[in-house]
Amino acid sequence: MRLPFAAALLGAALVLAPPASAQDAPSLLTSVGSPLPYRIDLPRDWEITRRSQTLPTGTVHVLAAASGDLSVAVLASDLVEGSQDRPSGAPEAKTRRIVTEMFAKSDSLLLGIMRATTGVMKKDARVRDVVQEIRSLGGQRAAYMRARVERDGESRTVEMHAAVKDGVMYVLVTTVEGGERAAHEPLFARIRDSLRFAAVDDAPAIQETR
Repeated sequence: MRLPFAAALLGAALVLAPPASAQDAPSLLTSVGSPLPYRIDLPRDWEITRRSQTLPTGTVHVLAAASGDLSVAVLASDLVEGSQDRPSGAPEAKTRRIVTEMFAKSDSLLLGIMRATTGVMKKDARVRDVVQEIRSLGGQRAAYMRARVERDGESRTVEMHAAVKDGVMYVLVTTVEGGERAAHEPLFARIRDSLRFAAVDDAPAIQETR
């Protein structure tokens, strides 16, 4: 299984997070992930960006939103498509189920991804006050990490959740530049609780309202 890729995906989250822009008190509207399907409610007035980035280990699809000192990003990447670990001739649906169950049933595997991610971030930043544990995301068991990351004289508080559904790894990243997170937790909780995954070959039941 492509665990080095999973760590690289999470480590890349800080680089792929969007720049900040003007901040406002938001209402939420539904956005839909593409080409890997999910839906999430993001603030109506935040700047929304979408892009895909090909890494040596696979392609990451990013949906990001930013306002002021706050940002949210969903990173999605298929752990099964193109994987050399997939047995020749094995049904794709079975492979996706096995991959999903492997992550969902193993605390050590999930937490190992976050430990590897911390190591990736430490290569070019100072990482402090790290908390790692098992939580949930989109109805799936998920790895969780919160940390303060200092780079080039700037500080940000980063929270990450990572879960696997239908053979796809989804990472939700919320970031506060400078300052404290506490005042923004109600908004981040609304966004996090709205995230829902769909099977790879299904369209999300709720279409984009943006």
